[in-house]
Amino acid sequence: MLLILWYNRMRISLCEPMLSQDYATRRSEFPAGSIIVFDDTCNLCNGAINFVLDHDKKKMFYFADRNGLAAKKLKIAAQLPNYISEQTIVLFTDTAYYVKSRAVLEIMKGLGFPYSLAYPTIIIPLPIRDFFYDMISKKRYLLFGKSNTCRVMTDDIRPRFL
Repeated sequence: MLLILWYNRMRISLCEPMLSQDYATRRSEFPAGSIIVFDDTCNLCNGAINFVLDHDKKKMFYFADRNGLAAKKLKIAAQLPNYISEQTIVLFTDTAYYVKSRAVLEIMKGLGFPYSLAYPTIIIPLPIRDFFYDMISKKRYLLFGKSNTCRVMTDDIRPRFL
């Protein structure tokens, strides 16, 4: 168990994304807070975004369609490899970006109690967490379907979509 904790601590500290100065400059174009880049045609993804909207009491999360201009600017600024963004949720913060299972855990932590109780699963090694994330991600259209409609935008949530 101690070996797993040590491995995760080292992996997390060594694998944090290194962001360029350009990222900080371009990131300042967007509102302060965390930006979730998601697949807007996926029913699972839309359901997750609706969940975050309903439970984000601090209104700290913003949202961007993975094919939209805001997401493209953030990906370029962070020098995010192209292969990461196609089947992956990406969470951009002011200082870093997170993908796949790490992004999900960071979002749950940001939502506060009781959702933050999921965060300690970060001790599960990244390859195992991402294996399950990838399995669901690759089959998400088959399991949950696609949709071209989203939640009805109200005046209070419209500014949170970039």
